[in-house]
Amino acid sequence: MEYNHLDWKSYLVGQSYDGAASMQGKYNGLQTKIKEVNPQAIFVWCDAHRLDLIITSAVGSCAKAVDLFGNMEKLFTFISCSKKRISMYREKQKKLYPNARIRALKKVETTRWMSQAYALTTVLETLDSILETLEDIKSLEGQVDFKTGAECTGLLCFLQSFNFLLTAHIFKTVFDFIEPVSRALQAHNIDILMAIELIKKTENNIKGLRSSDVFFNIYESVKKIAKDNNFEFELTLLTRRVRRVPRQSGELSNDEQINDPVMAYKINTYFIIIDKVLSELNKRFNNNSIMIAKDLSL
Repeated sequence: MEYNHLDWKSYLVGQSYDGAASMQGKYNGLQTKIKEVNPQAIFVWCDAHRLDLIITSAVGSCAKAVDLFGNMEKLFTFISCSKKRISMYREKQKKLYPNARIRALKKVETTRWMSQAYALTTVLETLDSILETLEDIKSLEGQVDFKTGAECTGLLCFLQSFNFLLTAHIFKTVFDFIEPVSRALQAHNIDILMAIELIKKTENNIKGLRSSDVFFNIYESVKKIAKDNNFEFELTLLTRRVRRVPRQSGELSNDEQINDPVMAYKINTYFIIIDKVLSELNKRFNNNSIMIAKDLSL
């Protein structure tokens, strides 16, 4: 700035960085240091990056979500580590979907925005070919290498479980609302006011998901998919040692355990995922950031 004779201390009106604490931190970040000298230099954080952080938070919000994306990452590593396995996966797709574009498994844990959504879509749309590929790897390599055989068995059991199908379709429903907003926020010819309306509409759509009726609609549709494909089609309640929590002063009864697996899933997984997305949307796209965006659009 000094080289180009730019007086940022007097005339700078805006600054924007990524989400690193050293850049956007409100105590010792660069944006704070600049505002100490020039208070009118408003800091604006990339909205597309904020949206991606919401997805990242939801992916780690509960045990079923961690299992889903952890096993998808394991699947990617298992097949992508060998050119032979990649070729088998491609050949299965050619056989099962002759008129479709050949897909490649996507890595889940990347810095690419919406990487979880792209990875999940690929797995769901090519699930039959993935299962046949794993079966072939198990029969060809698993007889010699017991570790490979065990990994195939574990992935096959998970990918044919009702827990996988239900959690995957719940996230697919959420991603279907968020992905168009992510694309709009990254567009070169972005209309800021339109993007703000999209964010508000997405928040309202996700609020609409937080009901028992919507959950049971998803549950029944996934149950039909499972039956049609001869997968597991019932949720099971994990048996685990019950932790004894000391009763606090003034409490009249202990917390009751939920014995219905469907109800337990709705409360401990479905509502947790939806609530996490809603709370993150409210935190990262609050009135302050929206008002700044409206001012910029003018």
